[in-house]
Amino acid sequence: MGKQLENQFKKFEQDRKILLHSLQAVANEKLAQAPSPEKWSVIQILNHLVMAEYGTFGYLKKKIQAVDSLKKAGFSSWLGSQFIKIYLSLPLKTKAPKGIDQPVGNEKLEEVVAKWDKLRQNWYEFLSQIKDDDLEKALFKHPFGNRLNIYQTIDFCDAHFKKHKKQIKNILK
Repeated sequence: MGKQLENQFKKFEQDRKILLHSLQAVANEKLAQAPSPEKWSVIQILNHLVMAEYGTFGYLKKKIQAVDSLKKAGFSSWLGSQFIKIYLSLPLKTKAPKGIDQPVGNEKLEEVVAKWDKLRQNWYEFLSQIKDDDLEKALFKHPFGNRLNIYQTIDFCDAHFKKHKKQIKNILK
C-alpha cells in the first residue's frame, strides 16, 4: 500500500477509534435510547455507519474485479468528491439510502465495535492489495452519481463518519 493511502486510512481509522473510546464510558442503555421516536439512537447511528461501510466495501470488491475496464478518475470525480464532502458537512437532514435506513438498535456497543473492527481489518487488507496503477481508477459510484477513485471514496466515508459523529455528540450532550 502506498504511503498516501496508508496515511489516509490510518487517520480514518484513528478517528473511529477515538469516537468509540469516548463511548466506552457511556452506559449501553443511554447508547440504545433514541432522543425521539423519529431519531436514531447512538447504537443505530453506529450500525448505520457499519452498514454503509459494508455496502461501499462490497461494491469496491466487486468493481476491482473489472478494474482494467475502468477509466481513471478525472476532474469530474474530483468535483463530485468536493461536492459530497461539502454536502455532508452541512447540517442538512438526508434520508438514508434503502438498505441502510433501518439500522439495528438493540445491540451492545461491544457487538457493534467487534463488527466494525472486523470490517476495518478487511478494508485494510483490501486496500493493501490494490495495485498502484489502479488507485486512481474510478472504482466507486456514489449514490449522487459521482464516480470516485479509492482516495475519494475514503474521503466520502470519512465525511459520512464525521457527519454522524456530530450527531452522536449532540445526542450525548
